[in-house]
Amino acid sequence: MRRLFWIMLATLLASSAAAQSLAEIAKKEKERRANNDAEPTQTITERELRTNLHGPMTSSTAVSATDEESSEDEDDAEPEPEAEAEDPRQTAEYWRNRLSSVDQRIQTLQEQLQSPLYTSDPRGAPRRQRLEQQLAQAQAERAAIVEDGRRAGAPPGWLR
Repeated sequence: MRRLFWIMLATLLASSAAAQSLAEIAKKEKERRANNDAEPTQTITERELRTNLHGPMTSSTAVSATDEESSEDEDDAEPEPEAEAEDPRQTAEYWRNRLSSVDQRIQTLQEQLQSPLYTSDPRGAPRRQRLEQQLAQAQAERAAIVEDGRRAGAPPGWLR
């Protein structure tokens, strides 16, 4: 019985000594957030990503809301020269157009190979072989376009 009493007493004292009030926890959290807000942060925009794609990143300090608004107004007033000078190889349309023409040719060749004219006629064997060679060339061309796009840094979704 005595042992049980001492165990209960030790447990109660330990729990009351370690407990924090909700007010203390809230105060510590406010201090932590104030310290985090004081540190400068870096905001990365789409324009910075385009211009610094391969260059080293630089650090910046926090910008106040009025500075951001005035810089946005200046950006809206001027047309973007970067959009006009953009490399056509860096657009989704460029890669989709290249692939769609080759895919269309591959589909046409596959349909021709499936026609009864080339499958059942023994005299059509040379024509069938010619179509198979053209199909292989078109598939190789498609693979080359995909590889070229990969090397140019095009996202994989553009090359499907």
